[in-house]
Amino acid sequence: SAAVAAGVSLLNTGCISRRAAISRDMGIQLYTLAHPLSEDFTGTLSKLAGFGYKNLEFAGPYYFSPEEEIRNNPLISMMGLKGYGYHNHTPQEIRTLLDERYEGRIYPVNPREKSILGFKCYKKVSDIEEPVDVALVATPAATLPAVLEDCGRNGVSGAVVLAGGFGEMGREGRKLESDMVAVAKKHHIRLIGPNTSGMLNLRDHLNLVGLKDAPPGDIALLTQSGNMALTLITEAKIKSRKGFSYYVGVGNEADIKFHEYLEFFRRDPETKAILIYVEGVPDGQRFMEVARRVTRKKPVIAIKSGVTESGSRAVSSHTGSLAGSEAAY
Repeated sequence: SAAVAAGVSLLNTGCISRRAAISRDMGIQLYTLAHPLSEDFTGTLSKLAGFGYKNLEFAGPYYFSPEEEIRNNPLISMMGLKGYGYHNHTPQEIRTLLDERYEGRIYPVNPREKSILGFKCYKKVSDIEEPVDVALVATPAATLPAVLEDCGRNGVSGAVVLAGGFGEMGREGRKLESDMVAVAKKHHIRLIGPNTSGMLNLRDHLNLVGLKDAPPGDIALLTQSGNMALTLITEAKIKSRKGFSYYVGVGNEADIKFHEYLEFFRRDPETKAILIYVEGVPDGQRFMEVARRVTRKKPVIAIKSGVTESGSRAVSSHTGSLAGSEAAY
């Protein structure tokens, strides 16, 4: 109601729920971040169909064209889904790095392109002639074991895995996540994510999120929610003189855990305080041991979600975390 009163006609929703039906009836157009190649795309379509949506559109840019997936999805013809803009676009991540004046080398990888923004485009990471420090992986979940195997051939040190469809999706997702981590460990690749919104290193202008004009400062931000990070960074930009040294969307914590990030920021001279949004931690005892050590040197502020029964269910479906009891935290 407040959005309608304010004249809002387009609304971002991080997840699809019954609010979609309410928004439709009030004349507000919704968009969500579900990727046509992600594991949750069909689920998103099913929910929208259940809420009475008849005609939808999705837009890129995407690293892979989803035409085949669209043709083979039985929900498409029923809903009249139109696809456009999903190939022959410049990946936003590369444009953001250029806009943010990132000074490191950039190697686009896409089997369908020869060059992007003047950069030579490689079919595989292992085709890159130089060693790579970090890979931003934006391919579907099922491809990750093979992609990381290829990254290992190049000697990649770390990877930021954006895709969802892992531990938060149940038994099969947990198996896929385990297989991915096994490949990463074999090649000594450390992983941020999966199911992450990315990471920011504002000192070195390394923006693997796409969020522009994040205010630089001395606060490290760790969250399990990209929407929460967006809110906090936007609030800081508009209402505060404070800014951030780093942002990390920890995602499912398949490899690097909360306590490891805390230890890194304890040692980082550019970070004076740490703000975290926690859905659940897999090793609470280790987390508390490290947090006690960190707080002797720098303040740690924690926002805990999932303290109610419904909140716990939402946390589990979001990142696969076990929220734990509020008293424990």
